[in-house]
Amino acid sequence: LALLEEAGVNDSIHNVHVIQRLPLWSTIVRDLFGPGPVVWGEETCAAFRHSVPPTVASLGVAGMFNTGTNLVASYLEQNCILPLNKNKNNAGIRWQVPWGKHMLASWKWTNTANHESKTDKTTVLPVVLVRDPYSWMKSMCRNHYGARWHYTKEHCPNLVPNQHDLQLFPYQGSNIPVRLDYGGGGGDDSSSSGAGAVNITSYDSLAHLWSEWNRQYWQVDYPRIMVRYEDVLFYPRELITRICTCAGGVTAPPHEFTYFVNSAKWGPGHGKEEQKTSLISAMMKYANVAKRIKGYTKEDLQLAHEALSEDLMNAFQYNRPLEQNLLLPTNSASS
Repeated sequence: LALLEEAGVNDSIHNVHVIQRLPLWSTIVRDLFGPGPVVWGEETCAAFRHSVPPTVASLGVAGMFNTGTNLVASYLEQNCILPLNKNKNNAGIRWQVPWGKHMLASWKWTNTANHESKTDKTTVLPVVLVRDPYSWMKSMCRNHYGARWHYTKEHCPNLVPNQHDLQLFPYQGSNIPVRLDYGGGGGDDSSSSGAGAVNITSYDSLAHLWSEWNRQYWQVDYPRIMVRYEDVLFYPRELITRICTCAGGVTAPPHEFTYFVNSAKWGPGHGKEEQKTSLISAMMKYANVAKRIKGYTKEDLQLAHEALSEDLMNAFQYNRPLEQNLLLPTNSASS
């Protein structure tokens, strides 16, 4: 409630129906996300500040679809200042990295997003959003953006085909493969040149996509920080302060900090209005332990357990569903 009060959502904190549906803080800390933000890669911040002149240093957001990239960019625009940056257009806070926010980390030097041809990529510190893969895969079912795979509303996320899937789609393996189409679709990171203009990447499943995409940023040899989407919801001021400080910036004081209580997504390509998520609804949705795996079959959970990188899951403190969940009766999605 204190967070909502700081954010100015005063009507909701006095609404008994809202209060009853909000998660207990003990649930958030004990069972899901821990006592504070997780920021991976802060050891590279000093190298960035020392190697990039503050007059040109900037922050740029990156992350897969449905990871909160727009929300973090909005928070940084409103609450972070790089006081020595001389760029009159963005003052050091970029909506995305110049190689495209949804692009693979390995494409940094081969892909350039529209309107970024003159940008020196070494002056941009990537802020990479990571999201709990179990809730992320559900969001991909609601809006898949450039990802393509066979699914139905009765079974999604679907990592392993059930009998209904097999009747509808011609699978040749035990997993349901996914491909990402980066060809110029007019999005934020449409390519003006390089790999993204023509490339399509393939993955064994949504879970494999989550692991392989994030692992690229995990293993890069250039400065970057990786942060959790969930911390944008539950620890926004602490998280934005750490991101801003990493690049040598200054954060708005607590009494002037701007919170975003409605969706930061807008425009074509971002789903129906009723599908967009507000701060309160996101808190209710993503801090619900039971909802986290609702809709997955036991076969889906087993594959996710095997495919999701253990190193990444541990680093970002995402709990794996308890082993007993793998023994639950197959739910209706698998019939």
